[in-house]
Amino acid sequence: MFVVYTDEEKKQLIDVGKKSKKHIEADSKKIDVGKLDIKALKSMGALKRYLEGEEVCREGDKGHEMFIILQGSVSIIVNSVEVAVLDVGSFFGEMSLLDGLPRSATVVAKEDLIALAIGTSNFDKVITMEPNLAVKIMTTLSKRVRMQNELIVTLTGEEE
Repeated sequence: MFVVYTDEEKKQLIDVGKKSKKHIEADSKKIDVGKLDIKALKSMGALKRYLEGEEVCREGDKGHEMFIILQGSVSIIVNSVEVAVLDVGSFFGEMSLLDGLPRSATVVAKEDLIALAIGTSNFDKVITMEPNLAVKIMTTLSKRVRMQNELIVTLTGEEE
């Protein structure tokens, strides 16, 4: 079931999240980029460069690609609040790629950034080539659901 939050509910979720964790722990999301076959992956995607402060994608926009950070770092911003900082080996944009819904966050380069962009059309091929990526994505999505559940319990006061 897909839940649509009002702007006020989103703000409450963000505020609770900021109180309990300033930033989402991203270590489990990281891919050992040294083990990736960048040359082969580049043939199925594109290396993209962004300058510090440049917007990579915007919350609410349609998303057709995910990104793996090869150099630099990014801020993940939801409703104008930085909720995470991701660096080398981390990835983002996978949710829109998988479900076809608009971007859930704005992503801005915290420093000069080089990222491998993987489009919808080649995603299956990339997963076949790098099955570890699929496991990392599933693990990350699972952790996000658990975090959301914890926030909902905190907001509703229905702790056991």
